[in-house]
Amino acid sequence: MAYISDITTPKEQEDKYELKKKNIFSLLDDSNLDSHLKTLKIGDKLTPIQLSDSEIRFNADFSLDGKFKLHTLETDNQYMSVVVSGGGGTDVTYFEVNADYIVHRTKTGQFARETYNVTGDNYQFTRGGLYDYVHLGNYNFHYWNYILGTSRPFVKFNAGQNAIQIMDDADDGDMLKLAVDTAGASTISTIDDDGTAGHLTLDADGAINIDSVNTANSGTDGTLFKTNGTTFGSITSHHSLSTLYLFEAGGSSTDDYFAIEVDAAGSTKISTTDAGGSGGNIELEPDGNLIFDPSGGSTSVSGSHLLLDYQTKLVFDQDTGAHTYIAESADDQLLFTVGARELLVLVEDATTSYTLSSGVFTLVPIKLKDLGGVADTPASGYGSLYVNSDVLYFKNDSGTVTNLLSGGGGTARWHQTTGGYTLNRTSTSFYYFQYRPNSDLWSNSDSSPTTVNQYDASSCCYIAPADGTLTNITSYGYVNDTGATDPFKFYVYKGVPANDGTSSSLTLIGTSDAPATISSAAKQFSINTDISSSNTFSAGDGLWVMIKKDSNTGSQDIYFNVTISGEYS
Repeated sequence: MAYISDITTPKEQEDKYELKKKNIFSLLDDSNLDSHLKTLKIGDKLTPIQLSDSEIRFNADFSLDGKFKLHTLETDNQYMSVVVSGGGGTDVTYFEVNADYIVHRTKTGQFARETYNVTGDNYQFTRGGLYDYVHLGNYNFHYWNYILGTSRPFVKFNAGQNAIQIMDDADDGDMLKLAVDTAGASTISTIDDDGTAGHLTLDADGAINIDSVNTANSGTDGTLFKTNGTTFGSITSHHSLSTLYLFEAGGSSTDDYFAIEVDAAGSTKISTTDAGGSGGNIELEPDGNLIFDPSGGSTSVSGSHLLLDYQTKLVFDQDTGAHTYIAESADDQLLFTVGARELLVLVEDATTSYTLSSGVFTLVPIKLKDLGGVADTPASGYGSLYVNSDVLYFKNDSGTVTNLLSGGGGTARWHQTTGGYTLNRTSTSFYYFQYRPNSDLWSNSDSSPTTVNQYDASSCCYIAPADGTLTNITSYGYVNDTGATDPFKFYVYKGVPANDGTSSSLTLIGTSDAPATISSAAKQFSINTDISSSNTFSAGDGLWVMIKKDSNTGSQDIYFNVTISGEYS
């Protein structure tokens, strides 16, 4: 049976339940939720969680195994820090989120390791220095160096100029710049904003390769060298040649230039081009010696003159003290020095005329090689001096040879005179001569005197005691009879009758001229003829003199004397 005292109200039942729970949630001692932070209490224990009607605060470690659904973390404070502790708590760092930046500091907060800063269009990230991204319409990226105590950027990525700039740490107006333009055309440059000391040095720990394209196939394309923007030279290749060009006057034009061209097998040509004339001179002025040492052994000067300054020397033994040379020792005097001895001087003198007053002065004896024969006849206006068989001779331009005897005795000359007459001669084929010397009547004859018989051996008029030449035939006389005016000549043959022989071979060594025109019988004639060629004889040769008509109009009588003369060799 139930009693009225056992009946309870719902509120009494709720209170009885709460008294029986072990972990009762409450704000402090059953405080109301308002704008003040109040600690959340479970049972009789305070938790590290505080609540207000607008805020939750955790005063202990917090773990989140999930995601933030909202995209914003916001604080009313000046900054917000995220602290990270290393193992054992020995390397504690924290991230500090400020209104303008995010910074990563050490535990003490003295050294910023990384910073991300935002001010307007300026975005900065630092670690010792400062990386700065600035929008400003150009999308620039800087690197500032605060460690060096400056506030200047020294690395700048300039998107507006398509350039990278590296500034001097003491002056951001001094920089190295890499710029890229259309088609990838790029420029590496230096800028010294208050001078010209922006030097650029390439110092490779290895090779430096320069690889350009010569699209124009000319000396003004390829790898170019400039001063203040003006091209003054190039190194390139074109038309199968490797070439170096240096353009005139610092690149004032590319029409005039110096070039080195290298072809196959290393064949090299050094040249200059003067487009408007021929003034492209080359001067070599070494502060030392200029040495030519071709492996082929020859140095050629082609199509030009080799000019030496006054009193400079053409030296032939420079390695032994320059003892042998040719030099202009004085004005218009050419000196030949051999072994430090002056041997010969050529002097131009026009006192009378340069041909009469100039001279060759020798300071030592002249030695002439023995030719072993007679020198050729010199050109007109010249003479020839030579040695033959240890004898000194002079030969003029007429072929006359003079024996220059030792001691100035002059030329050894010889002559032989004979004469006689011949009567009633009409033949133009027979040669008439004497039977013996000084026989008056020249009735001995032969149609082919290159061979005579034994009976003619005694008819020679002269036997040569030495080698020599026949240089003249002279004859005086008169003519008579019906063929008195017919022309005739004297002939001189040489030969040696062999002992115990029956014939002798003769050789013609001289023929006289015919007399000048003779008008009639009983008139004088005169013949004087010089002989200059094929006129030599040897010691022991006999000389035969003969006479023959050239044409015939009738019987002819000739009365004459005849002298043959010459020189001994």
